[in-house]
Amino acid sequence: MSGFTIVVFVTRKPGLSPGEFLDHWENHHVPLLQRIGGSRFPQSHTRHYLQHDETSPEYPVVPLVGQSADFTYDGFAVVSFENEAAFREFLPVMLSSEVLEDEERFTDRARMKAVALGGIRVAGLA
Repeated sequence: MSGFTIVVFVTRKPGLSPGEFLDHWENHHVPLLQRIGGSRFPQSHTRHYLQHDETSPEYPVVPLVGQSADFTYDGFAVVSFENEAAFREFLPVMLSSEVLEDEERFTDRARMKAVALGGIRVAGLA
């Protein structure tokens, strides 16, 4: 059996600062997923947050390449499951009314995107 990994790109709800977005995702949403998911919770659920210019009222992303407007999300989660069957067992949790209602509190759901990864390769120093 091989692993199954998805990436979910999440945009914060208008009016929330990047810090408020991070706080809700970390301290409310993920614990909710863990509570409802129980043993179905993924092997790993790693959140990454884009760097923003906190001194600007619009909180633009600070890109290394490209324009701030090119980045339509504020963070992304890399979520790994034992296999695709384990993902399918967790899917009803992600689509539950309690989870969807919580997402409305901190995300712009219309802009959310998700994709399954087709392969992972790691390079490093030998």
